[in-house]
Amino acid sequence: MKFKSISSLLLAFVMAFSMFAGTAFAIELPDSVRSLIERFNTVFAKLDADERGYITAAQQKLGGLSEADRKYVTAPAWDKLRGNPSLDEKAVSDLFMAILSIQYGDVERGLTDAYTGHLSTIREIVQCAGLSMNDVSFQDLADFLSALELNMRGQLQRLSFTDLRNGGVNGTFNKIFSKAYSSVIQSSNPLAGALKNLGVDEKVMIDMKDRLASKVDSNSNASYALAVGYIRADAYLAVNSGNSPFEPQLTAMGRRLPNHQLTWSVEQQVSGSTVTWNGEAFVVSSGTGTAKVAATISILGRSLKIFEDNIIVTGPSSPVVPTPPPAPPAPPAPEQPETPQPIADVIDELDNAVENLDQIVADIDPNAGSEQVSNVVTEIANAVNEAKAKVEQALKETATVKVPVVTDNGVAKAQIEETEIVNQIARVQEQARQLREKLDRLKEAAAAKLNELKDAAGVDLDESIEELADVELDLVVVLDLGTVDSDQAEATLSPAVVAELKQAGISRVAIVVNGASVSVPSSEISSDITVVISKSGVTLASGDVTIAAAQSSYIRTRVAADQYNVKITAQGTEIREFSEPIVISIPLATARGYDTELLTVVSVGDNGEYTYLTGKYNAASNTVDAPVYVIKGPYTVVETKVDFTDLAPVRSWAGRQIEVAAAKGIINGKGDGIYDPTGIVTRAEFAKMIVLAFNLHDASATETFTDVRDGDWFQSYVASAAKYGLMNGKGNGIFDPLAPISRAEMATIAARALKMVNGVKDVSDPAAVLSRFTDGGDVVPSLQSGTALAVRLGLVIGSDGKLDPNGVSTRAAAAVVIYRLINLN
Repeated sequence: MKFKSISSLLLAFVMAFSMFAGTAFAIELPDSVRSLIERFNTVFAKLDADERGYITAAQQKLGGLSEADRKYVTAPAWDKLRGNPSLDEKAVSDLFMAILSIQYGDVERGLTDAYTGHLSTIREIVQCAGLSMNDVSFQDLADFLSALELNMRGQLQRLSFTDLRNGGVNGTFNKIFSKAYSSVIQSSNPLAGALKNLGVDEKVMIDMKDRLASKVDSNSNASYALAVGYIRADAYLAVNSGNSPFEPQLTAMGRRLPNHQLTWSVEQQVSGSTVTWNGEAFVVSSGTGTAKVAATISILGRSLKIFEDNIIVTGPSSPVVPTPPPAPPAPPAPEQPETPQPIADVIDELDNAVENLDQIVADIDPNAGSEQVSNVVTEIANAVNEAKAKVEQALKETATVKVPVVTDNGVAKAQIEETEIVNQIARVQEQARQLREKLDRLKEAAAAKLNELKDAAGVDLDESIEELADVELDLVVVLDLGTVDSDQAEATLSPAVVAELKQAGISRVAIVVNGASVSVPSSEISSDITVVISKSGVTLASGDVTIAAAQSSYIRTRVAADQYNVKITAQGTEIREFSEPIVISIPLATARGYDTELLTVVSVGDNGEYTYLTGKYNAASNTVDAPVYVIKGPYTVVETKVDFTDLAPVRSWAGRQIEVAAAKGIINGKGDGIYDPTGIVTRAEFAKMIVLAFNLHDASATETFTDVRDGDWFQSYVASAAKYGLMNGKGNGIFDPLAPISRAEMATIAARALKMVNGVKDVSDPAAVLSRFTDGGDVVPSLQSGTALAVRLGLVIGSDGKLDPNGVSTRAAAAVVIYRLINLN
């Protein structure tokens, strides 16, 4: 995994400053802004000569970028601004390149250059945001930057190095920045409003940063150096001097780090007696010595120096008693079966996660407000869920079997050794048992901490404690056929292997070849099974791919992958329909240049038309994955950008959600670029949204409602929703398709879908969950359970202490609920 930059905070500061610079002050920067600049300069000052050399190399590449490269880097910002006729693409590109370039150089000079060289463009952008030059004061800028920095710093102080190990430096800090920026940009600060109106959100800034890195820092050395500088700038010793033996107490990112996690060394003797590290402390034999020392920590096999500074150690006045010779080594312990490294790493991480829970709760003020308590509860829940994901990934890695193939008549056939697979399943079963025990310990510890917090803060956390019990493992065995020259590959599992899978509690078995995969639930396999994955003759390289989606001035579709067919047979009979979904994963040649959140899987019909399926990009495998209940195909991946022209009133809270839901074919506009975000959603419209969100649409489904006719556009969607128990009628055979849908109805339908598809459990006390709202008692009894579950999962959120359960939903609000549904873990 590559390490990249932590410069998102720096980048946000620069962008905010440059937006403000044209009106607030002259080139002489105010002291309050200079104090922020000095903080960033402190980061650069922590770098050594080699690390600064990496940045110099990046600067040289930066100066050599072509105009096309510069426009590629700044395309995400231009995509947001291109609709403003007063703006020029090159001018916008030059401005944002000046801003982006600051992460590789002198901050103050870069800010001044952005001000002096691009003032006219800055003014145009501010005006395009709907603001007057007098709308923003210097205090607004200071408040905006302070809030952003404080939010990120608060998250950093609760970050563990385990998180860094698993998320990588770039991914971890991009996530921190996203959360902070998303929070601050929703504030009443007018500068936040300007950025929000422009659509220049955290995704835009991070996308541009990463694009620039791909051009000037592809090996990530420069951005890794910046990340190192930021961590070092925040690291300090409790005291810098003491008597020998002197045990350093290092704090980094707000957390005290035990020395057993660190590697200490003496970098340079500065003066006086010689200072050495004896494995536990710094010592001198006599007198006083000053030395420059360093602490490093290993992250993903790379040694990260997180601290370097001088210490002073004073030795005893009398001679030091010689250390006795070490005892002879103990006889070696009996050799144990080796634990696979991914499993061993996760076991360590689960133990660390339990220890980190102590720090999470210890950091909170017992008199903390509800928001801080809520943040800590969320952090504990995230720790458990992230641990579960790590466990499943580790098990998947160790449960991956490399299967040899032989080619027969152009078909690559897996040569599955039954005994080997059965033994591998047994090993996975035992490793899963070990990890379940560790995960259960973490869940118990988390529940105990929530109870502790409940008592200390005097808040009701029973709901959060209940959620921890729902965390269960999903075990997957992967048969990897590797890379083959054939366009078709197949793998057959014998009845004996299938029986072993079921007995071991394996949830799914996945077949992978050339990056494409098909994952089949064990519950759908009765005896033997054969999976065939084939690439059709239509490929990106061949140039035969056509765009079958509707193209217009506001809809743009690009194909991102080759086409693949999938066929599954059991006992010689082809199976096309499933009670539980199979997961089809289509590989991308590259994700670069695509908005990965807008990628989805489509099935290509005989007439070349696309049927959209809700799929999600998987960065770990570079695939787009989609659960399907009916095999059709061939399948490919497309990126669809739908630029509705009437989203301004809702863009700040629903704009991106509408774009993503439209890109996956879940929602449609009303023609001519119109979405009608404030329009009312009918029961028929939401039936369509919910079945498409979970790929449950069955065109042949039937229903018995007297007010739904076979010729109605919504008939198959209503029938599909009824088939899967997601929506009911209103009695007497009436569905009432054109009636507005209430917020409580929408919440209940969303909850039913999650219960059916993901096995989510109801809350034990719906009334207690709803009581947090002043109008929670207005939810009709039949909708209380589903609404409470939707509230618990964050699918619906109240406002000003009210839920408004019987209010009608707008099209924008429905899109937000759908977006949350498809992104819910």
